[in-house]
Amino acid sequence: MRLAAIDIGSNAVRLLLVHVMESEGTPIFIKEALHRVPLRLGEDVFSHGRIGEDKANHLFDTMIAFQHLMKVHQTEAYLAYATSAMRDAENAQELIKKIKEITEIKIKVITGKEEADVLFSNHIEQLQPHPEYHYLFIDIGGGSTELVLVANGQMKDRQSIDIGTLRIRGSKDSAEKFNELDKKIKKIKNQYSPLILVGSGGNINTLQKYFHKSKKQDMPCSLIEDTYFNLKDLSVEERILKYSLKPDRAEVIVPALQIILRITNALAAQKIIVPKIGLSDGMIRILYKNLRSDIPSRTKS
Repeated sequence: MRLAAIDIGSNAVRLLLVHVMESEGTPIFIKEALHRVPLRLGEDVFSHGRIGEDKANHLFDTMIAFQHLMKVHQTEAYLAYATSAMRDAENAQELIKKIKEITEIKIKVITGKEEADVLFSNHIEQLQPHPEYHYLFIDIGGGSTELVLVANGQMKDRQSIDIGTLRIRGSKDSAEKFNELDKKIKKIKNQYSPLILVGSGGNINTLQKYFHKSKKQDMPCSLIEDTYFNLKDLSVEERILKYSLKPDRAEVIVPALQIILRITNALAAQKIIVPKIGLSDGMIRILYKNLRSDIPSRTKS
């Protein structure tokens, strides 16, 4: 079967198309395509509290395009979730209603804790090579950062903090939000030790791809600090030309590094695992699980 996940984030809107096959009752998820449009909805929302006309029209066009892509890929089912920017936008429901009218795509705005639950659904407990350790999963987005604490294959804690790459740029509340992050990290450190860090999201994946340049999932935290100091004083254009970064990524990677450095330094972490999973992957797994429970006739004998 072919499934789709639409992730309407603060920085970008993504469409993930996946072909799911089964082998001896076990699902195999094969990514067929990923389409990413850097709408930057958070730029409007975190400054003015609502999504402006230009970005709203861009969002409508994007969703129409996604509707056609799902059709040509013969998608059988989809989920569409919106996160931090849409949670805060005062005109979110108005835009969601219009998108439903013009595309028939139904969008659900999920809470920060629901977002963390979706990340957990990626079977992240299976990434634990050492069950005696505790794992802290970190997902940094444009509007929020999700923290999921896993021990013995079970979620022990999940937190969503309103601190993201777009939200902290020029924000007067950044210091307060960083203090909130510090307190949560300190609490986790005091309760669970030792910790292994697992990172997800476009910025941490970019760090691994363009700066670590290794197929290994383990990435040294020293690389994060080195990259931050190499990039922070460069202009966006210089980051693009020197490191071949995409323009929208070059704009937000420095604040992302600030956030991840805050966490790794507080925990005195030596490395972070980057398995390249994210919200869209979790949505696909949730959708598949829901479909399998609804249509058991598709189970292979």
